Amino acid sequence: MDKIHEQDATEADDAAGKNVGKKHKARVLVMCQHGRPNDIVQVDVSTLKTGAEAGELDGTKAAVAYAESLAA
Repeated sequence: MDKIHEQDATEADDAAGKNVGKKHKARVLVMCQHGRPNDIVQVDVSTLKTGAEAGELDGTKAAVAYAESLAA
């Protein structure tokens, strides 16, 4: 499944209430309330969406894998 379809599926699940309370990994992009750049955080869907729109978080698998590779 490509990134666009994954995002669409996640948004559909959000609308159906399937992701309520579920935590998602995200990479912190800038110094902010979530942490420092390249930190990995666990956030709920609404926080991830808000953080991504603000340019603070990236919840894509590639971004999380990259940040995890830096910690190794």
